[in-house]
Amino acid sequence: MPTGAATVGSGRITWTTLLDRLAAGDRDACAALYDQSATAAFSLIACILGDRAAAEDTLRDVYVEILDRARRGEHRDRDPVAWVLSVARAAAIGRLRANPKTAFAASGERVLQDAHPALTDDQRTILQLIYLGGLTTREAAARLGRPVEHVTTELCAAMSALRNAPPAADSSRPPLRRTRSGRYQVVASHERSPSPA
Repeated sequence: MPTGAATVGSGRITWTTLLDRLAAGDRDACAALYDQSATAAFSLIACILGDRAAAEDTLRDVYVEILDRARRGEHRDRDPVAWVLSVARAAAIGRLRANPKTAFAASGERVLQDAHPALTDDQRTILQLIYLGGLTTREAAARLGRPVEHVTTELCAAMSALRNAPPAADSSRPPLRRTRSGRYQVVASHERSPSPA
């Protein structure tokens, strides 16, 4: 199970630890969690909304929501990565439903095509239906005429492939580095080199 581990300073801090610190009122934990999770949350929101400005607005709302919900302890006993992304997904879908004119299908499909070349067409379709379209696994299975177990298996395989995918070159997102385990993580802002003038 992923821990959302992030290297911060000289120690190793997990998203779970950051969420627990957030719940205790530690404001620095919010900044550290943002540094570690904003790229993934923003990418998911942008895929759903298909509009960068709307995604940026929604991202701000997501971290306010994460702060409020962490203080209520809603993150406890949940996978921290899945929990943060579920808050981001819910906020994006809520915004999409509030403004149905926002089109996401073409943008989301393009992002999924570019996301990882090893994804099968079936995996891309399942990701689009569930994460971009807001369907449940059961609803996606019914729409595709496939057993729920098949959709679940393909979804897990796709998420694993995306989790281990190399980052796309995009200067608008924080830089990533590859860990010893082969996964990628966001470089915390205090660890980044100043940009050349």
